Amino acid sequence: MRRDFDALLRRAAPVYEELASQDRKAFLPTWSALQERMDRAHQAGVWVEFQAALGEARILLGQARSAMIGKVGKP
Repeated sequence: MRRDFDALLRRAAPVYEELASQDRKAFLPTWSALQERMDRAHQAGVWVEFQAALGEARILLGQARSAMIGKVGKP
């Protein structure tokens, strides 16, 4: 499970950096909350909660990518 989380963070790094420069206020609080939730669940061994938070993080990452793609080519 922890490998899933670490892999997601590695894939998210470029998107995270781009969003941090463009839309920090909207993205970072949600992302940070999900990271904390996954860390707490992992430390407690509550894998169902960890998987749920991981799924939400994947959805957030997909939405962030879509938002970035939508901004390409716009002034």
